[in-house]
This record gives sequence, structure tokens and C-alpha cells, in this order.
Amino acid sequence: MSVHSIHPPIGDEGLADDCERCREISQEPFLHMDDANLCSLMHRVTAWRRDRAFPRSTNEHHAMSMMEQAIVRYDRMERLWAEADGPSDDEIYNRVGVEGGIAYDTTADEPGSMGEHDWRL
Repeated sequence: MSVHSIHPPIGDEGLADDCERCREISQEPFLHMDDANLCSLMHRVTAWRRDRAFPRSTNEHHAMSMMEQAIVRYDRMERLWAEADGPSDDEIYNRVGVEGGIAYDTTADEPGSMGEHDWRL
């Protein structure tokens, strides 16, 4: 592990180009950054996505690119998980309806049958 050269804190100014340690961090930010600096990097990526003219060093660009890829992948995985979960609890439990003052289960075996879930209101 190399040492940092003297430059402003990573959390404030990002990764510096003239620092060997910052170059190493930029190659594997998820491995080499603590939670506070990763959170700061994530916020800088969010700001950069709003304004592409966001100032950054080459090392910062590399780390931000990796963070942006992780954010995009997470968003996609979250969407896929939501689609793969199947029906929601509301969709499952709202199969019960009310007709003519009688609550009935629409999943009864025989059409028109009140089934075993016949509840009087």
C-alpha cells in the first residue's frame, strides 16, 4: 500500500491525480474506500450525472465510472427483483369480493359455489 501525497481530503475534493494511493483507490474504490468516502463518491456521481461539466481528476473519473456502473446495475437488479417477486400481497389478498351482502372467495373450486369460505356480512 502506497502513501497519499499531500492534497485536499478525498471526501471534499475527490481523488487526486498526483497521488499514487489515490490511483490505487480509483482502481478498486469499493475495496479501498471506507463507507464515508464511498458515500461521498456516490454523492459526487449523482451531482456529476446532473451536470456533466462536474470538475474531476483522471483518478476521480475512473472511480466515479465504477460507482455509476454499480448504481445502474443496482437499479436494474432492483427492477428485476420486483418483477420476479410475483403478485404482491395486495393482489393475493384482494381476490376476496363482496356480492349481494355475502363475502365470497373468488378462488372457490366450483363456478358459482360459495366454497368453504362463505362469510355472512
